[in-house]
Amino acid sequence: YADEVGALTLDDPIEFRGQACFVDGMTDSSMFFGYFNRDDYVRPLTGTAKDQRPPSMMGIELNDSTSIGYYFSPFVRDASGSAWSGNQHYTFLPDRKPHPFTFKYDPAANGGLGRVTYTLDGQEGEVNLDGQQRKAGTRFDRFGLACVRRGGSSVEIYFDDLAYTARRAPAALPLFHQQAITERPYPAESAGRKY
Repeated sequence: YADEVGALTLDDPIEFRGQACFVDGMTDSSMFFGYFNRDDYVRPLTGTAKDQRPPSMMGIELNDSTSIGYYFSPFVRDASGSAWSGNQHYTFLPDRKPHPFTFKYDPAANGGLGRVTYTLDGQEGEVNLDGQQRKAGTRFDRFGLACVRRGGSSVEIYFDDLAYTARRAPAALPLFHQQAITERPYPAESAGRKY
């Protein structure tokens, strides 16, 4: 579920903030919120089972760590598929309370290579990008929620007071998408369960 935000790249200052209320999450579940590229996200996945995330993503991941709960972590994946995450991540428990968060990408920081700073309940962390990410041609056109595309289960989380960077013409109106049901065939016996 995502808003069309226009064309953004790693040369643009990008930020979002709001409050997150984490209600529930199942074991081994994960989700992402932030910026991504729609075409990369809907492209069929190839490679190993660990290749769960498409290229061109930047935001926050919520990942299950069975022994302690969930991690609230910054995440950047460039157009080539290389990923960077922070060495600081914070425990985020489903306590059904609102938690303020911020995420800010500054392309001029870190000697012009770019830096992500983020907060959760006032705790701050950062991720420094490198020259490879900036050269990869990463483009974002959506802001919103995304699930990992292999494995995992569900996460129930609510957001409030969201503000985020977008590049749209001043007179642009939101697009209306007609709701539709998409039918998918049940996987063949070799790819799924027989019954």
